[in-house]
Amino acid sequence: MEETGTPMQHLANRAGLTRPGLRGMCFVQGNPTESSLIKLARAMGVAPAQLYKLAYQNRVENPYNADAIDLFIEGVDTILKAMRKVVEQQPEHQRPSESELLERAIRTVKSLQG
Repeated sequence: MEETGTPMQHLANRAGLTRPGLRGMCFVQGNPTESSLIKLARAMGVAPAQLYKLAYQNRVENPYNADAIDLFIEGVDTILKAMRKVVEQQPEHQRPSESELLERAIRTVKSLQG
């Protein structure tokens, strides 16, 4: 994936969403539609259920911090990009799936939270 300097804009473009629309989905009080989550999941190469899980887990864990999911997603995105670079060095048959990489990135970011 090419680095654009605005990863959220790039992801929004890939998902067929607007940047403000994508950002709004990230807020705790955001209520993304099923179709928006499906578009975003396809752009990320993950199951829509994973995005639902992240969004609603954040609402439970951080009910008063609207920017927490933004920071969480940025952290996962950064870790995921680094993991992809490392995985590219492995033989294709040994590479974990994109879903496995995402799960590892999520666990890594969670382990860094206080």
